[in-house]
Amino acid sequence: MPNYCENELSIYGKREDLQKFKAVAQGENGCLDMNSFIPYPVEYRNQDEICRVFREEIEEHNRKITEKMKQMSQEEKEQLWKDNNESWGIKGPDGYNCGGYEWCCDNWGTKWNFCDPCLVVEDLDEEDGYLFYEFATAWSPPVPVIKKMGEKFPQLIFELRYFEGSMQFNGILRIENGEIVDEDCAAYYGHRGG
Repeated sequence: MPNYCENELSIYGKREDLQKFKAVAQGENGCLDMNSFIPYPVEYRNQDEICRVFREEIEEHNRKITEKMKQMSQEEKEQLWKDNNESWGIKGPDGYNCGGYEWCCDNWGTKWNFCDPCLVVEDLDEEDGYLFYEFATAWSPPVPVIKKMGEKFPQLIFELRYFEGSMQFNGILRIENGEIVDEDCAAYYGHRGG
């Protein structure tokens, strides 16, 4: 279980560009999806699904075996264990918790997609506008994803502020014209970094 990093993402620009960003940013994860910018590989999605099904099958198998084992002698239990030992384990890396875990950390900067993303403010009334998102991430801010947003939408300004109270850090990442203009991480102090 991770420590959660609180994130606030402000995006500034022309109304039309913000509307395009908002449309691209939506995905399976809701109003903000990392896959919209750096897609999670299909090979890991497939492994995740195989593992999910496998876990369900193992749970059902264990339930049946537990009932059966209540009626078995110790010798029969030992033989059952010996016969099935290898088939009961997951072999090799799989999805988010093994193979895909490293991919997510390397490519997203965190082990999971945005947690509970919310578009808090949508100010698109004037020619220039503003979007404000809040979300959590596991352990650290999603710096690579925000950088990719800046590359895909260089006409917008992105400002990420993040706060991680358990590991005691907070920071800012600001991207203008697709380039990082400010990036700082410091010791956490006060409520949400002061």
